[in-house]
This record gives sequence, C-alpha cells and structure tokens, in this order.
Amino acid sequence: MPLLAVTDLRTSFHTRNGVYRAVDGVSFAIERGETLGIVGESGSGKTTLGKAILGLAPVSGGEIRMAGKPLPPRIGHRSSGVRRAIQVVFQDVSTSLNPRRTIGGTIADPMRVNRVGDRSSRRERVRQLLETVELPPEFAYRYPHELSGGERQRVGVARALALGPRLVILDEPTSSLDVSVQAKIVELLASLQRSMDLTYLLVSHDLALVRT
Repeated sequence: MPLLAVTDLRTSFHTRNGVYRAVDGVSFAIERGETLGIVGESGSGKTTLGKAILGLAPVSGGEIRMAGKPLPPRIGHRSSGVRRAIQVVFQDVSTSLNPRRTIGGTIADPMRVNRVGDRSSRRERVRQLLETVELPPEFAYRYPHELSGGERQRVGVARALALGPRLVILDEPTSSLDVSVQAKIVELLASLQRSMDLTYLLVSHDLALVRT
C-alpha cells in the first residue's frame, strides 16, 4: 500500500474571467521511503498540487489517500495526526521565516501550535533538530537575517521535521540557493531520508535536481 495516493486530483480557482483550473486530473502514488519528482515549468500548477495535498488549496475533484485512508481536502478538517504526518519545506525560505522570531522560536512553532510537549522539552527538541540539520545549537537565539541562504534553508528543513512527519513536500527546495550550497542541501535531504525513513514529494522545474 503506498504512503500517499493521489487520484484524478483537480483544483480550481474563480477569477474575474471565469474558473481557472490549476491542477487537472493528476494521479500518482508514492511508496514509503521513496522520492517522487513532480517536474514542470513555472505556473504549471506544481506548487498548487503540493498545497492541495497539504490541505491548503481548494480541491474541486479527485481523491487524496494517506496510508489507504482518504484525506479531507481542507486542513482544518484533518486530524492532528494527519497534519503532523505531512510537512513542507518552502521554496523561498527567506519569506517563510518570520523575521521577528528567533530561529529557535520558528522551529518550535509547529510543536507549540500542535501542543506537543512543554517549553522545556520543545527547547531540547529544537537543539536536537539544529544538530540534525548540521547547525550549531546557539543558532536558536539568532534571527533569520543573521543567517546565510543555505543556513536558512536548513532551518526550514528543521522546522519541517519538528513534528516527526512521514511525508515531506519539498517545494523547489534549492531554487534560491547558489550552486555549491544546493549540493549540500541535496546531500542533507538524502541523508535525512535514509536515517529517518522519510518519504519525499519533490516539486521542481530543475530536471538535474530531480535526477539526483
């Protein structure tokens, strides 16, 4: 049984000119521990597809199943266990990190929102996650503007791992990084997948990245 199965998925948005269908009849399945690449040009609906799986984009048709069980299309209708099981690393981490929040606070936010642990245990979990993504523990007290692009992306990965997900959606995870930094992030993601038995849905326009 695949971890994630998407069948004939469609998403639509109402505009002044009528209905715009961003995703039209997409089907695929991902096995546990596998990486599936979704490739397409900018504006082709890749990010919308990822958001639909997360429950953040309107689903007008089709079905999403997690471990054989159908998922409600809206995130607010999903159980806490399902919400924790699917996480995302955003494309532009510089805009997805709150500039007024410390790195530690940002990584701890998913745990706080989902009422996981107390303040002390969350602080320890943040320390562990920083080490997992190869950042020093003292980074917990820094702010996003004090970090490089690669370091901020590692923070994004740490935040995605905070709730112990089974599926991580990688939305163009290296597109805003220098080539040398891209390779290091790809190596980190591959290492984490092996050690944590993660399943990845990789959304990208970069065929070379998907091949790796």
